[in-house]
Amino acid sequence: MISIRKVEAVIAGMYALDAATVVRARLQHLNVRDFPPGLRVGKAKRAGYGVAEVYAYSVWFALAEAFVPGAVAAEMVRDAWPELVRALLASAKPTSVPGHRGDTFVCVIPAALAAAGPAGGRHVTAADAWDLRIVAGNDLVPLVSGAIGGAWFLDVVGLLTRMIDWLGVGPMAVDADTVRSEFEDLLLLDGWVPRHSKAEGVQAPPPVKQAEARVRGERLCEADYYFTRAIAILDGLGSGTDATKLSARAMRYLRYLEDPAPRERWKAWPRVTGSDVPFWWALAALVQARHVDVLPHLPATLLAAAANALGDVGDTTAQITMLRGAAERYRGMELDET
Repeated sequence: MISIRKVEAVIAGMYALDAATVVRARLQHLNVRDFPPGLRVGKAKRAGYGVAEVYAYSVWFALAEAFVPGAVAAEMVRDAWPELVRALLASAKPTSVPGHRGDTFVCVIPAALAAAGPAGGRHVTAADAWDLRIVAGNDLVPLVSGAIGGAWFLDVVGLLTRMIDWLGVGPMAVDADTVRSEFEDLLLLDGWVPRHSKAEGVQAPPPVKQAEARVRGERLCEADYYFTRAIAILDGLGSGTDATKLSARAMRYLRYLEDPAPRERWKAWPRVTGSDVPFWWALAALVQARHVDVLPHLPATLLAAAANALGDVGDTTAQITMLRGAAERYRGMELDET
């Protein structure tokens, strides 16, 4: 683990700030706001930081350098962590993140960032005006040039290089083996590499086949994103608004639900209706019924079968209530792969 003093030195080096004053004051302020979450820093306990926390701080300082208000930057990092950590792992271990190799640019379209204030961790309507996407270099130029009001982007490969360089110099230097081990742990936490039994060295069964469940952790890489995002989408569908398309944030959530982090893939498959329709397909059918052509690439036959099963539940309000209840039951749980 990495000490807080080393974290301060790394951030100070990366952004040419004074570690003992500016950086320390900002990190203390973020800690009061429980960012990054789950560290439980206090007089009786010293936090152990990992690469994930250093990366979260690095992105926060990058956003602050781009004049994003501090509370908004913290909300953005929390909300978009699944996308951010995927970009980090695609930068550090590209062969371990199939399908996302080269997706190493974080692009933020900040049309209304000033209005996207914090709400105690809750999603606020004003924040829906911004979108964050992880893209490859070839897709960056058209995305930035086509954004209304411009866009800001972060090269995660460059940020990662600076972060590793500063971790390895000065007092309390973190050696290359430790950094490598930290990334292996991060890949393991997010599910990109299979878990193995420490005692026997055998591969664990696929998570979806596990029956045991444990309460999730509170850190960024342990939190539930799948059902939390599903509930946000369902709340939007049930709000009664007559929007012709989903918001940018809701679309990002939907993209994640279709292709979640490996540790959360089992969450697409719990059965939620009498016809044993998996959660993801029921949600996709409900979204497609409300916003036609949002998911045109999904098989029409599967969507139709899920829609028919949902019809037996009742009207749209009853369907939303049923799916929301299922999401609430599963939210906060992770399958035990040990």
